[in-house]
Order: sequence, then C-alpha cells, then structure tokens
Amino acid sequence: MKNGFYILSQFEHIEVDELTFKIILEGKDMQNIKAFHQELSEKLEIPDEYGPNWDALGEVLNDLSWLDYNHFTIFIKDYNLLLKKETFEQKSEFLCILDAAMDEWENVPNYEGEDEYREVSGFRVYIERDTNIVEDLIELELDNRIIAE
Repeated sequence: MKNGFYILSQFEHIEVDELTFKIILEGKDMQNIKAFHQELSEKLEIPDEYGPNWDALGEVLNDLSWLDYNHFTIFIKDYNLLLKKETFEQKSEFLCILDAAMDEWENVPNYEGEDEYREVSGFRVYIERDTNIVEDLIELELDNRIIAE
C-alpha cells in the first residue's frame, strides 16, 4: 500500500500485520498542545529526551528506530476534536509533519550506509472522515496524499 492519508468513514475493519507498528490517536484526548504531545509521546514510546515541540516531533517521526519496525500506521479518530483548543496553524503543522514523514519513509535510504539497516517503509495515516479533513488537506496543498475518500 502507498504512503498517504486514507480518509475513511470507519477504519475498525482495517487490519495491519505484525510487522507494522500501529497507534490510535483520539482527538478527544488531544485537544490542547500539551495533551497532544503527551499522548503522542506515550503512544509512540518516544524516549525521554523528546522535547514536546514540532521540530522534535518531525525528527522523531523520521527516526522511530527504537520501535524496531519498518512500517507505521497512525489511526486518527475524532479529527474535529484534535487540537481543537489550539489554532488551525497547530493542526496544520501536525498534518505537514505527517506528510514529511510519509515522504521520508517512502524515499529511504536517504544517505550512504542507511540502506544497511533501513528500507523503504510504509507510513500511513488513516483518518476517520469528518467535515473538515479533506478541506484541511486541500488548503494545505496535501491533497495529493489523499489515497481514499
């Protein structure tokens, strides 16, 4: 399967194999930036050195070496509640970081020697359909990453 944003009315039926690391993010639990970073840190088992900021999150999603997987799937429920207490810029930053991670994992190895331990990998994001997700991706010019509607 291709890396991208899969927009689905339900994703309970989506199964991932044992080689794929899977997390479910629930927007209702991540309405402000502090709760967002805390929840993501726990779900991704991010090492303690993680600084809860966008640059650090981008680096984390491009690494994930501590998880010992080559394929990653993020399920997002209640997209309309995700970062609801923050500005749209905060949510858009997250979507752009996810897009960059998709590109990063799609194009490995990125430097000489990396091919010995890292291969082209899956990084997919399944988002439960709501009224805003497609419009948000179009506004951010990330609609080229939409795989299913």
